Parts: sequence; structure tokens; C-alpha cells
Amino acid sequence: MEQQHLDIVRAYYRAALAGADWSEPLTLLGDATGAGACIVVTHNFRTGVSRIEHASGLEASHIAAFNAAGAPASVWFRDQRHFQIAPSVVSGRDLLTVADLVDSPFYRFWLKPLGLLDHAFIVLQRRRDAMRILQLGREERNGPFAEADLALLRRLAADLHHATLAGEDLKRQNATSETLISALKGMPVGVVIANAEGAALATNDVAQSVIEAGEGIQATANGLSIDSNSRRIKLRDLVAQVTAPGRTAAERTHLMAVSRHGGGRPLALLLTAAGPCETDTELTPEAPAAILYVGDPDRVMVFDNARIAKLYGLSRAESRVAALLASGYRLEQAADMLGVAYETVRKHLKQIFSKTGTYRQAELVRILVNGPASLAI
Repeated sequence: MEQQHLDIVRAYYRAALAGADWSEPLTLLGDATGAGACIVVTHNFRTGVSRIEHASGLEASHIAAFNAAGAPASVWFRDQRHFQIAPSVVSGRDLLTVADLVDSPFYRFWLKPLGLLDHAFIVLQRRRDAMRILQLGREERNGPFAEADLALLRRLAADLHHATLAGEDLKRQNATSETLISALKGMPVGVVIANAEGAALATNDVAQSVIEAGEGIQATANGLSIDSNSRRIKLRDLVAQVTAPGRTAAERTHLMAVSRHGGGRPLALLLTAAGPCETDTELTPEAPAAILYVGDPDRVMVFDNARIAKLYGLSRAESRVAALLASGYRLEQAADMLGVAYETVRKHLKQIFSKTGTYRQAELVRILVNGPASLAI
């Protein structure tokens, strides 16, 4: 594999996997083939919508014009049969004549102002009606792509295809991780995702408030530590215990109650291994190793009245009563807080029981606490 080929592939992988500057691989590709513009484009044959994702050799205004709603569609994408296989290389001259190209609205609207004429395409990815392609355009004054240029694109196609798929797979994994972390944010129990060093890789709001308070769980330069029975335990030592190879299911979980320095009921902690205890954590120190669940019995849960009303068909007044009861308040306390008579709250509670299919206050609270109304989202 020649050096030019290697340089392009390396730069493309860096851009696809690490979000590096896309101008590097696209500029290298343009220099190697004499292309005046190199762009990564997505196109949906069902909707007819094309979008430039990355570009070299174009101004921002040119990209905006291409992506604008109602802009003339690319003249080459009329027939998807030419772009069925990924990876593959397609020459624009095999799709339509120069005369037909010049006569198209797309040429007059977008290509002519840029001075572009001859084009070549690498089909990077194809799924159902959508595709991602690498589109290279040569300035009209420089003539068409030579056979040597197209041969280089054919040699590059498979490598750039694999790099594209790897980049998309990484994006999916990152998106999934971000979605899961976002989901944890609304949980009523504290959650800390920790690595083998006991450092927090991610926390939800409940866990973060406990850590910031510094009562029972401390954040240090060497990771989190836990105060237990007048001694400080490093979280990394507990993580090492639950993630050690050969642990049984029971041994992969560690439970403890942690007293608060300022008084109040103890925190309830549960630490569990994040995955199979088969990977040497010393080789992957930044990978998630364990999950720490933090129960704060003194935390008052806050419920969204409007959400309760919509979920269970309650009136505005009934949802207020239900929210207060689910937050741990007694009937008389709810009456005082709402500024209504005790009997009024009792009447509301009867209606709540009827609408939620419950018969006891404890049953009602369980339904509300276990339902989506308890999520802080």
C-alpha cells in the first residue's frame, strides 16, 4: 500500500473515530485526485433529501445552499440502482452525459457557481433508502478524472467504507451511553458509575448532591472515599473486591450503611460490578468497573402535579394531594399545606383511590413512587 493511500486512510479513520478535523482527509483526497471539492454527503432516495456532513474546498454559504430545504436535488441521485453497493466507486460520466448535466437545475444552481463539472463517488454506506457517499468534484477547467484517479478511489473504497462503519458504530455506542446516563439523571436513587480507580465517570443528580454535601461520601484526588465506622474506605478498594475474578453473584455486590457527619439517617449504599469479572481492570483503567447506588432516606421526593394528573386522570386538586402523600406527608399535613379542611383532603383521597384502583394509602404511594411521576425529568 503506497504512502499516499496510507496517509488518506489514517486521516479518515482519525476523523471518523475521534471527531478530528475532517478537512485533513478530504484535502488529502482532493490533492491526490485533483478534485477541487470533496464532500461527505447523505442522501435519502425516498425523501429526496441530501445533506453535506463534511466538506473541503467549499465555503459555508455553499454548504448552506446545498442543505437548504427546497434546493434542487443532485442530478446524479435520480436512480438509486447506481449506488446500491457499498463500497463501490461510481463515475459521474457513467450516469449522464455532460450535456444532460449542464442542462440540469442542479448544475445551474450549485455546480456552475463553483466551477465544478466532472464528479466521482465512493459509496461508503447504504441502508434501505439512505446512503452516505464521498463526492469528489473537479473544476471544469481541469478536465475529467483520469483513470488513475478512479483506480485510486477503487483501492481506497473498502478502507474508507470500514472506517465509516466503525465511526458510525462508535457514534451509536456514544449515543447509547449518553442516553443511558440521561435516563439515570431522573432516577430517585443516586447512581455513580465508577472506574477501577474509584473515580466517578458519571453521576446522576441525587448522587452528585450527596457527594457535594460531603457527608458520608467524599470526592478526593484519588477517587471517591466512604466514611464507615470512624474510618475512611477508598472506593477503589471496594471496587477491587466486587470485580475480582472468580466472584460469585453474591460476592459481586457490597452493601453498607454510612453515617452522616451532620446527623440524619444513614445513607444506604449498594456497590455492584458493572459487568463480567473477566477483564483485567489494570489494562482498562478508564472503563466502567462498578455501579454505586446511593439511597438517601432524608431526601424528599418531589412529584410533578400535572404529570400525576395526566397519568392517572386526577383533577388538579387531587393530584396535589396525591403528590404530597407520595412525598411522605400525612393527610393532616397535606391539608395544612394546601390550606383546606381535613375532610376536603379525605374526599379527594377517596376519589384518588377510585381513579387509581387502590384501596389503601400505602398502595397509592407505592404506585406513584414506582411510576414515571417520580422521575426528576
